[in-house]
Amino acid sequence: MEPAEDVPGAESVNEAQPQSQESTLANRIRDYFVPQLTVEKKQTFSRKKSAVIITTLYLSHALSAWGDRMLEFTTALLVVFLYPDSLLLPAIHGFTVQLFAVIFGTIVGDWVDAYPRMKVIVVSLLVQNGLVVVSSLLLVVMFVLNWTVCTQLVPFALLFIAVILLGAVANLATVANTISIERDWIVVLADGNSDTLAKLNATMRTIDLVCKLCSPIVAGVVLQFDLVYPRPVFTALFIGLWNLVSFFGELGLLLIVYRYVPTLAKKKLRTAEVKEGEEEEDVKEGEVAKEGEEVKEGEDEVKEGEERMEEEGKERG
Repeated sequence: MEPAEDVPGAESVNEAQPQSQESTLANRIRDYFVPQLTVEKKQTFSRKKSAVIITTLYLSHALSAWGDRMLEFTTALLVVFLYPDSLLLPAIHGFTVQLFAVIFGTIVGDWVDAYPRMKVIVVSLLVQNGLVVVSSLLLVVMFVLNWTVCTQLVPFALLFIAVILLGAVANLATVANTISIERDWIVVLADGNSDTLAKLNATMRTIDLVCKLCSPIVAGVVLQFDLVYPRPVFTALFIGLWNLVSFFGELGLLLIVYRYVPTLAKKKLRTAEVKEGEEEEDVKEGEVAKEGEEVKEGEDEVKEGEERMEEEGKERG
């Protein structure tokens, strides 16, 4: 038997199959993390423009999430450094911050709905990062002057109360920023596409979890530095500097997204008058429902009376 002849181009076909599989896998990964965006379901962004918009948003969220997680971790440790003999102070600090979030969270949500998107971002970032910088400077003052509970109770108490209140208000600004980006900006970018919205939300959540995992490690490494300043002072200065730089980074990145996506400038504001109108409509609906129930009860009573009269007539007959 003669040996089978090689088919021309067979090797190139076999080599092309793995390449096509790799390109397909790369396209799936790209479509998952960077889906193609649309504008009002009419205009489709190019792949490059969609990648720029989404990547910029991811970077801004990574800066915000990293700073928030690092601040949560280091604040409790810095408070412990102030008064090492007890864990009461970090407990008070954490409880107060979360209590403010529970009490004023609804008000913050209403405020986000009542103002334009860019204004909400600028104010929330300015308040959040600005108050963290001021809080860090107060901690530096407390460490440098070595005010402890035993020696200078009144100055220590006043400064610590200021640190707690600043941290609580900064956390509310963080809540406002999170609501605005994760509940509003992403919805606009998805443009009614549930698949795109799910992909964006999943990636944002992944970024948040990675920052939650890695930022404490970096904060712990920073706490080990004892060069020019003591470790707590260096850490407090690092946190303040990080938030100062992060403010300009986050704001600049979000401005890029805002300019690329024109629909972000269009927002139906929920004013106090609209809210009152909705409440009045709810009251009117309740009154109408109540009147309907009363009318129905009256009809039932009339029907029962007619049935009784018919029964009495039959008995007499």
